[in-house]
Amino acid sequence: LRTDAHIEAFTGAEVEAKLFAPIDGKKTLRGILGGIEDGRVILRSGETEYRIERSKLSRLNTVFDF
Repeated sequence: LRTDAHIEAFTGAEVEAKLFAPIDGKKTLRGILGGIEDGRVILRSGETEYRIERSKLSRLNTVFDF
């Protein structure tokens, strides 16, 4: 997902975010995409909500479980 329009289109989908630097000791986060607000991507993983600046994301992909 490369643009704000892509992120908005996939709000509510399960995604995997890869980060340039770790947050809470993790460089890969997986959760539900909550959209984008003030240039930050909202990701909900369990009880935790992350607000990650776009510049800190190396990759953001949807996850498909077969």
